[in-house]
Amino acid sequence: TNKTFDPPCISQDAFWNVIVVTSQSEKSVDQVCQALIIEKQANRLSIGEILTVVDPAPCIGSGGATLNALYCVAEHLSAASGLCTLSPDEALANRRILLLHVGSGSRPYLFDPLGRHVVMVPTGDGVDEVTKSENVSLVSERWASLAVHCVRQMTWFCSASAATPDKDNIDASAEADASPAGVWVCGTDFYMRLSRPVSWGQLVSDSCPEVLTVAGLCSADEAMQHGVLALDSATGFVTQVVYRPSAESLVGLEIGCVPDDSSSKLSPRFARVSGPYYFPPSVAAAMVGLHTTAPLHGCIYDGIDSGAPPIYLSLVFDLLAAFCCPDSKDQASDEPNELLASASTTELAMRQSRGLGDLATLAALNAAESAARIDEANRQLKDRLGGFKNRLVLLSGAEFCYLANEPEAYFRLLLDFQSQTLSTWRFHCSYNVDCSVESASAMVAVSGLSEASAATERQQVLLKNLIQPPVDCYLSCLRVRLRDDEDGASASDGSRVFFGVARADQPMSPLIDKTQQAESEHRCSILGQSVNNFCLRTGLKLAELFHDNDSKLPQCLWHCRLFPVTGASDEEKLEILAWLFNCPDGDGASQPDLAALWRRCRRLSMADIVANVDIDSELTHRRSVAQSALVRALSATLRHSSGTRSSGGVSGLRSLFGLAVAHGFDSPLLPALDSLALRLAAEGGGDSIARARSARVLAAIGLLLGTQAGSRGGLRSGPADNRRWSGALSDISAGQLSAGLSGMANLRAEWAGRPDLLMRAARHYERAAQLLVSGAVRASCLDDQLDAARSVSRPIRPAVPIGHGVTALCPARIDLSGGWSDTPPICWEFGGCVANMAVLVDGRKPIGCRVEAFEAWSITD
Repeated sequence: TNKTFDPPCISQDAFWNVIVVTSQSEKSVDQVCQALIIEKQANRLSIGEILTVVDPAPCIGSGGATLNALYCVAEHLSAASGLCTLSPDEALANRRILLLHVGSGSRPYLFDPLGRHVVMVPTGDGVDEVTKSENVSLVSERWASLAVHCVRQMTWFCSASAATPDKDNIDASAEADASPAGVWVCGTDFYMRLSRPVSWGQLVSDSCPEVLTVAGLCSADEAMQHGVLALDSATGFVTQVVYRPSAESLVGLEIGCVPDDSSSKLSPRFARVSGPYYFPPSVAAAMVGLHTTAPLHGCIYDGIDSGAPPIYLSLVFDLLAAFCCPDSKDQASDEPNELLASASTTELAMRQSRGLGDLATLAALNAAESAARIDEANRQLKDRLGGFKNRLVLLSGAEFCYLANEPEAYFRLLLDFQSQTLSTWRFHCSYNVDCSVESASAMVAVSGLSEASAATERQQVLLKNLIQPPVDCYLSCLRVRLRDDEDGASASDGSRVFFGVARADQPMSPLIDKTQQAESEHRCSILGQSVNNFCLRTGLKLAELFHDNDSKLPQCLWHCRLFPVTGASDEEKLEILAWLFNCPDGDGASQPDLAALWRRCRRLSMADIVANVDIDSELTHRRSVAQSALVRALSATLRHSSGTRSSGGVSGLRSLFGLAVAHGFDSPLLPALDSLALRLAAEGGGDSIARARSARVLAAIGLLLGTQAGSRGGLRSGPADNRRWSGALSDISAGQLSAGLSGMANLRAEWAGRPDLLMRAARHYERAAQLLVSGAVRASCLDDQLDAARSVSRPIRPAVPIGHGVTALCPARIDLSGGWSDTPPICWEFGGCVANMAVLVDGRKPIGCRVEAFEAWSITD
């Protein structure tokens, strides 16, 4: 299933002409596309067209998904160009394309059951002081999903811009060094922080097209967990892709050495398999041409529709391996590389053993036949693509964190990277709650809000005083949809499960190894506690943690039925969670009734929670949290800021309103801003400060209306004296704010149907803000008139004699920053301290005037 998202036409001016999102699940690609559309509408990403491609068959692998996506985008661009047949050379030329692999929907992820691609990661600059004082962070702006983060990183990396990767501006002067036309392929199941942009103009040559593999350095342990690239030091080309090598196989593959932190020895570093990968247009066109080659056409929808059986291909160990050239120091050999030929078979078997593939499909395929077809596919790839070379682009300072289903990887993402990013993580809660943490050590409370320095929040669960989260633990709450259990009990709608995991836990490791029982119990833990200590403290037996029907499943923390299902308002079972985690406020030894309550509850394991999460309810809940956080952040900003850029006042609301309109959060913002303006006016009793704050809110409403109108509403500046608005404006000018604001809100509702009317309404709100500012200035002048008269000294000058004149000259003025108060809406959107520069033109002051004294008034030509 292929779908094209907004806009329908291909933009040649966008940095990415096309972004292709591919996955096994249609829901997954739709989630990513909606997030990218929001970023595009908020002018944070430069995207022309977004195309989704769902894999034509399960378990075709990342390489198969790449070939299918390339074929689909070439077919789509050929049709968009008016061609009647597939023409990949013409379709892919002069276009910059980004291909995003969302990943398999069959691979569950504990820390976000909606998928790794929607895991929220911090981006952007630190939170300003006003936001810190309220412990409020602009969730929509400061954090982004992993998929959006990948696109931002790739845009910065490929643009060769000197700007920071989390800024949405691209340095136009760097366009010459930007990545040329071609296809970039990137995954969304790992966090990457690319170290620096590359001068692609010096690296890529049209006359000699080469595949580029971007990689970072890693230690020997990381290399054995993932894979490494062997490099020909003389040419810089990749000679071999080694899948999860042993310690012996790593000898000779090191790229360099770095000093070890714990000793004076040098530790070897290797080129880790990570990506992203670049394919020039000619190479991408050759890959599209594989749709007629058997058995490779088994991973492309055109071949499957022609009756070809599906085939599994790996992006790294099949496609990229085909571009590897032999080491220049060795003789080229026609013998097949056994390690490369067996890589896909080995990975396929490993995925099946770990439950990472479509087991039903794998079981239906004959293993021997599948291995033979993969070997034949590798030979075909080498024959068709072996003429191109694979060059390594090594980034020494890049960071890659694959999101494995282990707590350590998630904690490393949220905590260990904070010193290496531009983000301020210390205050990222959308609400203050009565929950605090004594220790300032590393702690993550994903669904529970707290005031700890390292706490983060995404899902908004009010824990109140029931739980004091322990250090180094992950707490969360998800909505689940359950069927009737074995006892006939039915879970009502809105059921929730509070669950958690400690950083030291290993969910996939067996809790007890019968061959090495003592060692295993010492190594494995349950919620941060050893197995023995957990059972002794709680009084629970290990057999109680598993269901009778779970006898065939591994006895690991992933399958432990620990976490009770709660109702929408059932807070009693939160105490059970505190008791299980041995929280400071919970004392399990003195509360045996908690063990009895735990036994009576319906409980779920981590595997059950991931499998039964109510995705629709969870998405609705997250949307509600983001909307509430946005309203609170706006109130805090407008209430306390001075309207300057440095304090995050109205000048910082433009991008915020853009995100609100793109998300569809703008409708509840207008009544919230109306009530805020009334409340600010009432609190001040109508004094000049209250008028100024109310004027700031009215200017913000005008900015929001202008953002809603967009480019279809006309210019922001224009007349604002419509007779229908005169009554409300007169009330505001007379100090009757309540009547005036109500009248303006009613008129605004009548004018909300068309973009041009929205823009005209925005101008009248700016007029109302001007009236309030004018009234505040007049009131201030009346109050301080005597003091001002005493404090201002006026030098006495002799009168100008009749018939004489005086000439005054001044330099030209250049406005560097800020906006004058008489030029709305600029003064509200880009206000602050006004900085000017006096300039002489040709060494002279070009501006002046002359005044002459006459005996009588007269009008002269």
